[in-house]
Amino acid sequence: MQKAINIVYSTDANGIEQLYVSLFSLLKNKENKTSYSITVFCKDFTSAIKNNLLKIVNLFDNSSINFIDFKQYEEEYDLANIEMNKEHFLNLKWPAPTYYRLFIPWIFSNEEKVIYIDIDTLVLKDLTSLYNTNVTGYVAGVQEYAISSWIQWNNEAKRNGEYVNPKHIYNHFDDGSTDYDKHVQAGVLVFNIKKWLNLDLKKFIDVARKLNLNDQDLMNYLFRTDITFIPDVYNLCLNLWSDKNIDLFNEWYKITPEQVLENFQNGYIYHFSIKTKPDWILNSTTFDALLTIGSVEKFTNLMLDWDKYSIEYGYKDNMDLQWKFKQLSEPYKFEVNFSPKYKIYKLAFDKWFEYAFELYQKTNIKS
Repeated sequence: MQKAINIVYSTDANGIEQLYVSLFSLLKNKENKTSYSITVFCKDFTSAIKNNLLKIVNLFDNSSINFIDFKQYEEEYDLANIEMNKEHFLNLKWPAPTYYRLFIPWIFSNEEKVIYIDIDTLVLKDLTSLYNTNVTGYVAGVQEYAISSWIQWNNEAKRNGEYVNPKHIYNHFDDGSTDYDKHVQAGVLVFNIKKWLNLDLKKFIDVARKLNLNDQDLMNYLFRTDITFIPDVYNLCLNLWSDKNIDLFNEWYKITPEQVLENFQNGYIYHFSIKTKPDWILNSTTFDALLTIGSVEKFTNLMLDWDKYSIEYGYKDNMDLQWKFKQLSEPYKFEVNFSPKYKIYKLAFDKWFEYAFELYQKTNIKS
């Protein structure tokens, strides 16, 4: 059997529903010959949470899960007290778990490579090809964020002496060179462990605190020329692909809407990098509505048009369901209406609901 691929998630108990579904999708879609060694950097996990995660892993062969309590690291490095950008976020604090991934190289110092994945994801294919990314000479393999073109435009304007908002959040990503014109999205990472071990972890945190940076901006600030890029299909971020931006796809994102849709249809990882997460719609309170309906297709049709489909499915007089769908439908319709033509948001949300429903059927775990 081939060596297990190390995969890391990080979260506190607030993100557990997202982790349940992401983990289930990761394991469901691996090849039989693939083995994953999964580690969760966590805080405030109860025994019930750990047992649920173990139950999910035990559904599948050739994989394991381990938990590392990060409370001691969080306190030692004071990770809970790093402020957001002061001009834009009114001195709010970045969530401490966002920095946990920076510790991966030191915790896995004997490994060659480790994959990190955000919890607000669906993993739809085996990740062996991602693990095999050539990161020789680089600290990590990361997706080039589609906003790179916009940041490049902003930096070029500044270099040419044109007006740039002095309070713009990315102004510190320009030193007069073009090094900062590429921007990475740190929701999926392939760490080159040995390369990272030559670096100073304390320095990372000190820079983050001084400049009010989250983990992603910190990586962009420190490692601008030390990163290699992975294909977009390994980190398909929903927040960028609104039909309202359709005229800007070619100019800013260097990709056509048709290519975006093809990427999503053949993607490896969907990343719900948006305000409304799927588990906010389908949560422990509203999950019963899906169980009553018993079909994700009917469930999503009722969210989009209760008046029409409640008659078709025979639920028109069910006042309890009607109330629940009023709670469910508005955030769902708000998100899917960002992409009514290409239906990218609906594709991703409905896929998440399908995995959450299947997970419940197999384990009784409500996401």
